[in-house]
Amino acid sequence: MKKAILLSLIAFITGTAAAQNNFIGTDPFLPLFGTVAINYERAILPRMSLGIGFGQKLSSGILEISGIDNERLKTSDLSFEGIRILPEFRWYMSKSDKGLTGFYVGVYYKYQTNNCAVSSIYTPDNVPATPANVNFDLRIRTHSAGLQLGYKLFAYKKFYADFLFAGIGLSRSELETEIESDVPEGYFDELSSGVKRFFILKGIKPKLVNRDDQLQATFTALSLRYGIKIGIGF
Repeated sequence: MKKAILLSLIAFITGTAAAQNNFIGTDPFLPLFGTVAINYERAILPRMSLGIGFGQKLSSGILEISGIDNERLKTSDLSFEGIRILPEFRWYMSKSDKGLTGFYVGVYYKYQTNNCAVSSIYTPDNVPATPANVNFDLRIRTHSAGLQLGYKLFAYKKFYADFLFAGIGLSRSELETEIESDVPEGYFDELSSGVKRFFILKGIKPKLVNRDDQLQATFTALSLRYGIKIGIGF
């Protein structure tokens, strides 16, 4: 009897990878960029699944952006906070791989916010030039969707590794700044030029519009995804 129980336990441990329908994981490298995230995936049909990911951005981590620093306008560095929600659908293509493992293709949608409180000092182009302190909130909301390709395998018993090789799609972002103090004349022109510099580095040139003492812009760009997740199946 004891031998039968032991053999059954060994069979369960060694064969459990083929029967997993639920997966929880995280990207171990995201904390370097100030983000913690968790992903959940569940089988809905043989070799097909739905997943949802939640992330909290606490800072920009190693990707903190230097602020604007020119003759008239100087700002604090930019470190963004926000949330990320990422639902996805996957189809695992290989019939030889049991369960939700092997090569997969899928579609994804991502909603992300990036918020940053910025302080600045602006020196007007007049005489006498009296520097003014201006504080504002910078907000970017992004919707993106596309296709993805990857490979998932069990590394040890119930623990798995998920390699997202390529995800490509389009993203649409809305940018706005909310000023929290009085604005000197000429400030928005200088701020607009400085904000555009961050996007020009990525090949994007958004057209910023001043409406009711707010800078606003919308822009579309290519969306790329890649990464590694590790976790457990059950």
